[in-house]
Amino acid sequence: MRTIMKLAAVAATALVVAACGSPKDANKANFSKAIQAYLDTQPAFCVDIPGSKFPLVLVDAFPHKYYKPTLEALVELGLLGTRKTEEELPGGKKLPATEYLATKLGKQYLVTGKSGSAKFCTGKYKLTGIDNFTEPAQNQWVSATMSQAAFQYEITDLAEWTQSAKLRAVYEREFKELEKNQDKAVLILTNEGWIHERLFNDKS
Repeated sequence: MRTIMKLAAVAATALVVAACGSPKDANKANFSKAIQAYLDTQPAFCVDIPGSKFPLVLVDAFPHKYYKPTLEALVELGLLGTRKTEEELPGGKKLPATEYLATKLGKQYLVTGKSGSAKFCTGKYKLTGIDNFTEPAQNQWVSATMSQAAFQYEITDLAEWTQSAKLRAVYEREFKELEKNQDKAVLILTNEGWIHERLFNDKS
């Protein structure tokens, strides 16, 4: 009788372990967790602020055909503010100029790059499902087991300023990306489980 009870206990324990699974298993649950962990590090929607350096200073006498409508839209939405200043040209001559800076509202969404560029970002990605994934295989270039997963997502928590028709007109390509709801991700198996390739590169 005791033997039977011990066998039953062992079997029950095995079932619990099997149900829990391992983070190293190639399945939709583990891949969903790995992809969402990466998506959580990424803003869902961004619009670049013109120019390679921010704050941006433009000489009033030389308006830029591309910059002007874009900056006007960002100012109108209250993301950018302006102040009058001067810009020194080669040779020491100074001309009246306008400096564009982030407002109090704009600073909530401002993301600056190492090169000095900047953009306004908003929104979050929420993974809604894994469509399929490839059989995990060894990749000789990175000496790791990898799989590619196709997934679907939705975008939430977009700021109110993304509803501006004027902004949509000047950032047509960026808003077109909002219509997408599916993508692919390369996942890498580590000793702790699966991880998105971008996060793996950051750790390595």
